[in-house]
Amino acid sequence: GVKYCGTSGPTGIVPLDGKITWSSDGGVSAAGWKICWANAPPQMPPPPPPPSSPPLLPGLSVQVDGPCPLTDGGACATSPNYPDGEYGPEERCEFTNVPPSPLVSIAFDAEPHADCAYDYLIVNGVKYCGTSGPTGIVPLDGKITWSSDGGVSAAGWKICWANAPPQMPPPPPPPSSPPLLPGLSVQVDGPCPLTDGGACATSPNYPDGEYGPEERCEFTNVPPSPLVSIAFDAEPHADCAYDYLIVNGVKYCGT
Repeated sequence: GVKYCGTSGPTGIVPLDGKITWSSDGGVSAAGWKICWANAPPQMPPPPPPPSSPPLLPGLSVQVDGPCPLTDGGACATSPNYPDGEYGPEERCEFTNVPPSPLVSIAFDAEPHADCAYDYLIVNGVKYCGTSGPTGIVPLDGKITWSSDGGVSAAGWKICWANAPPQMPPPPPPPSSPPLLPGLSVQVDGPCPLTDGGACATSPNYPDGEYGPEERCEFTNVPPSPLVSIAFDAEPHADCAYDYLIVNGVKYCGT
């Protein structure tokens, strides 16, 4: 799968199953984190601005520079040769003006590597390789980039950002978790406090001190909206093995 480690928190990620989990081990601590899933009261520090890329132009369709074709009336794109063959060596495609909607990975198979150093898609500065694509990710800067090296190839990928015509295979269902209950606020099991009228949460002791050892918090009924990382500092590790947040089964650590 895809690993998010040593980078910022889960800004732009939509919690598809309504859950966020925090875990710390018994070793090194750090300053902690504050994550929001709704507009908080005015006293909340403003969220960081999206990357400084040109704004999307109303009415302009997605543009692509490179050999990756747009499909399904411009609602999707694929790697070259998909689905009839593997993608080729030394390819590069850049998509611009992608709408700010959660992406759906209809298919995804790129050469796997621990750091996604060979063949990968980039969304919001994060590389995706292996067999888990960027489902649920909102492209905040309107860009998606594909790159392959000169070595091993694989079956390739199909990514959609809008409802495609009926002939498109249906997107995979979200994780089989209980549905969110209308009108029910976010619930938390553990020492992590809800703040800002229930619009945000923080690690224990934030912002006055570091989080503690052997903590575990599980948030449920989190709304399906893009998250915003107001602050994020958890012990870094290549595999996020020590202290981490989990959203959609992906670990987040570092700063």
